[in-house]
Amino acid sequence: MPKQKFISFEKMAGAGNDFLILEAKKGLNYKKLAPKMCGRTNGVGADGLIIIDRSRKSDYKMRIINADGSEAEMCGNGARCVAAYIVRHKNLRKKRFTIETLAGELLAEAKDQTANVRLSDPTDYKTNVPVTLADRKINVQYIDTGVPHAVIYVEGLEHIDVNGIGALVRYHQKFKPRGANVNFVEQINPQLVAARTYERGV
Repeated sequence: MPKQKFISFEKMAGAGNDFLILEAKKGLNYKKLAPKMCGRTNGVGADGLIIIDRSRKSDYKMRIINADGSEAEMCGNGARCVAAYIVRHKNLRKKRFTIETLAGELLAEAKDQTANVRLSDPTDYKTNVPVTLADRKINVQYIDTGVPHAVIYVEGLEHIDVNGIGALVRYHQKFKPRGANVNFVEQINPQLVAARTYERGV
């Protein structure tokens, strides 16, 4: 019988995303581990696995492995969870600290259950990108916030087929090879928008 290995982790949630936070350990294959731990039927259940590690250029390093085993560049909600975890478990000597990610360095601070993270500047903004889905053409807005996002403005947000349309856009050739998170957005009033998201790897 194979020797059992115990892994300590903490489950955290931020704005609807939930994650399993663990500190880096040698010998673990995170991309194989994530689907097992994040599975909502036979695992703990989470959108992703976040590993906190040492960094050579920042105070800390964060890796995020999606529930399907793919690695994401960054996640804003995940970074906020990491910031709260660091403040809770590390002996910090400064209010603000930096976190290395594949999308660049983030600046973070946290107190109790509240965390603020300064993300990398958005890039590659494109308006009205034409995309054909099942013989229907739509215009998509595109922006890279460290993670690629395709934004689709809609009416009747609650009736949108987020999984069906989202998957078609996420894997569309226009956004290869990285794919894109797909945000369906409806303007409720001049000060408020509502959004539903199809997220890569989740």
